[in-house]
Formats: sequence, C-alpha cells, structure tokens
Amino acid sequence: MIKKFAGKKLPLINEEGEVRELTREDMTLFKPAKEVLPASFLQKLSVRKPKIEKLER
Repeated sequence: MIKKFAGKKLPLINEEGEVRELTREDMTLFKPAKEVLPASFLQKLSVRKPKIEKLER
C-alpha cells in the first residue's frame, strides 16, 4: 500500500531532494509508454542496429 501524506500519496521527492524507493503499488500506476510518449520518440526507440555475426575460428 502506498503511504498517504495528508490524504495524498507520499511524494516521490522529499524536501531535501532525495527520491524515495518506488513500490510495486507505485508501478501499478504507471501507464504504458505507447500512451504517454510521442509516436516519433517511440519510432526512434524501435530502430535496432543490425546484428553482427561472430566470425567462426
């Protein structure tokens, strides 16, 4: 369960700027990349370099 802070979810960053550890519940709130990233960026991510076959000795 995500800890509550004054009725809200606990902030990811505290007053000192330190980031708290993500929990499984935090991750259940994540959205798929296809829903939040621009299509042009997703296209760049999907480009793969050709595999280089190892030479047999």
